[in-house]
Amino acid sequence: MENNNSPSLLDQILANNESTNQNPVNPVTANGMPPEPKPPKKPREPMSTATIFKLIGTLFLVFLIFMGMFLAYIVFNPDQAGFFVSVFGILPSDVANVLSGLINVSFGILSTIISIVFIVALFRAFWTPKEQKRKKLMLGLVATFSGIIFFTILGFWAFLFAQLQAANFANPNGNILVYDNDMFNNEKMKPYAQITNLSTLIGPITLRYNISDNAKALAKRNGIKIENYEINFDGAICADGTSIAKGGDPVNESDIICTFDKLKNYNPSGRYTVTDYSGKTETVNIPLEQVQIRGLMKITEQENKDGKLMRTYDASALRQLGTPTWQYDDNQEKIITENYISISPTDTPVILHFYLDNNSKKITYSRSFIIQNSDVKNGDGNIIVTQNPTNPKEYIFRLEDITSDEDSIISIDWKLNGSSTICTNRKGVSCSHNFTSYGQFTIEATVNLIGGQSKKVVKNFQIDAPLGLERHLKITDKSGKFLNPESTYDLKSRAYVIKDITPPEKIFLDARDVISDNPGYVLKDVNWTITENEESERRDGTKIEIDITRAGRYNIVAEYTFEKSIKTGRDDDTRVTTDTILLDLERKDLYAVLKINSSSDYVPARVTADASQSHSEYSEIIKFIYDFGEGRAPAQGDAIQTYQYMTPGEKTITVTIIDANGKQATAKQVLVLKDTPKNLNFTTSLSPGIKNSPVDFEATGTTGEIEDYLWNFGDNTPVSHGYQVSHTFAKSGKHTVTLTVRYVDGTEKSTHKEFVVVDSLE
Repeated sequence: MENNNSPSLLDQILANNESTNQNPVNPVTANGMPPEPKPPKKPREPMSTATIFKLIGTLFLVFLIFMGMFLAYIVFNPDQAGFFVSVFGILPSDVANVLSGLINVSFGILSTIISIVFIVALFRAFWTPKEQKRKKLMLGLVATFSGIIFFTILGFWAFLFAQLQAANFANPNGNILVYDNDMFNNEKMKPYAQITNLSTLIGPITLRYNISDNAKALAKRNGIKIENYEINFDGAICADGTSIAKGGDPVNESDIICTFDKLKNYNPSGRYTVTDYSGKTETVNIPLEQVQIRGLMKITEQENKDGKLMRTYDASALRQLGTPTWQYDDNQEKIITENYISISPTDTPVILHFYLDNNSKKITYSRSFIIQNSDVKNGDGNIIVTQNPTNPKEYIFRLEDITSDEDSIISIDWKLNGSSTICTNRKGVSCSHNFTSYGQFTIEATVNLIGGQSKKVVKNFQIDAPLGLERHLKITDKSGKFLNPESTYDLKSRAYVIKDITPPEKIFLDARDVISDNPGYVLKDVNWTITENEESERRDGTKIEIDITRAGRYNIVAEYTFEKSIKTGRDDDTRVTTDTILLDLERKDLYAVLKINSSSDYVPARVTADASQSHSEYSEIIKFIYDFGEGRAPAQGDAIQTYQYMTPGEKTITVTIIDANGKQATAKQVLVLKDTPKNLNFTTSLSPGIKNSPVDFEATGTTGEIEDYLWNFGDNTPVSHGYQVSHTFAKSGKHTVTLTVRYVDGTEKSTHKEFVVVDSLE
């Protein structure tokens, strides 16, 4: 009878597992022996210094790559440049300069690293023996790949700079920019002149609108051409006394300037007239913001009891907006909390900051006033002062950016230093005057308008004594002859007058060593004007060459631009002075031209004398007579002749040409030949040599006028003679091989080398 209580298969497996866990069985090998214990794991060795440097270098390279990618992203997306403004606290207009510097540093380091890899891999691939094919192939692939990356980086670098120049980081979205015009015309306050909030303005205020960026962005984005524009500034007073501003292509138009002097909300509106690619014309609205004048400052002028003009800024009417607070820009620690402030304006502008302190409100009202003499109103125009380049004593004054309409101008009167009028110009806006002295001057332009009104613009300027030269340019011909010593300088014409040049000739003008008599200035660049027979050519660079192909009169002016080593922001940071050269080359009927070509600077030398470019204006050259300056009889024959010089020294070569009319002309050239240098050297056909096998020795590189070569092989064998000899060494080891050269002048010179001989190469 079967036992139904026997354990199941699952119970048996579980029981075996428990048994195994309680009594583990030691594993055995195939021969019944226990296995050998496993060796303990070795502790991890610390990284070596080389490995750490490699890791740091790799991370640095990856950083440079990602930096380059980030900079490229910013360049291609100028609207993301706000990162630099917020992080570095720079002005939007300076973003391009910051990007330029970062791109130069990043791509400069990256290209340097890749170029080093490329050069090292290339040279190692070149010098790796052909037998190591795999290594040579891998190095060649690394050199090729790194070379492609290197030149790609250079190309992308240049492309980024082109994009950087074209990008507008100050206004990437093409917004219409609005500035406080008074601040905009002040160099110190110009970076802060932009107004971003037009809803909290204190009037009266003159605003400058720049619509150029908006027009460019619109035209580029939509593929259209903007023909003209018209804007209504809703009662503001603009350039012609009305509220309407209109013009042609706004991309190239100057800014629009309007004055907002009423307590109101101005709602400017405007439109562009555009033409699309199909020639269809339509209008597009100009996005202009509302201008809210929240309060008016009362500005008055009157003379005090001493007759001094005082200007008063009265903010009493603004107290409902906050407490009037004043600060001078040059003394910001002093805060003035008065309703008004009075100041006597001078020609030097004073910057006065004003704001309303309203602790209970979050709205900020502020203005900056540029206070200067009432005769100096930048809004009425700017005087540009330029020097006449052909007459350094004459200065030209030009009035630009005039806010008045040209039709309303009766005349413009110009006064110098407040004296009598020097110009009255009814039609134009310029005046010129010849000065007889140097120093500080004031030019005043009075614009006389219809209705008896007038506006004045004043400009202070400095006329400095001409910058002198401590060292002038150097002029040489192709032989190196100095053509402009001090004796050639003509005080009357204030020029170097050079006459001793025979065409055709090439002259070199070198201004690299020009320095001024004022050590505070350094040479920046040089511009050249070369005039021949009323035809002028302009060049630039510190060194140029000119081909003089014919006789005549040449006028060469070198214009040097010097910069101050330490800039001060004044007009005299850059100054210009000149050198003048007059080539007065006499016209002749017969020209002798001699060119010399020597096979060597050392004797023996074969010299070719060429007079083939000599020419006669009215006849034919029939004879060429050469004297080679060694006391021999002159040689008569062809225009081109050769001559062998065997002795060193200065040689004067003279050619005399005679034409069919019997007229003669002579040309000379001086040639200096040096004694042949006594250099010693020799080479071997094998290194090392093999015992009982011939080795060739040759005096390669040995120069001079040699009479004999003497070889001593240091193995007690007889001396050998000759330029090339063969010798067999009977014993292995080191041998001192000596070459002695005996020259024709009786002197001797020796050199020696150690030569190793082995039993065999196996």
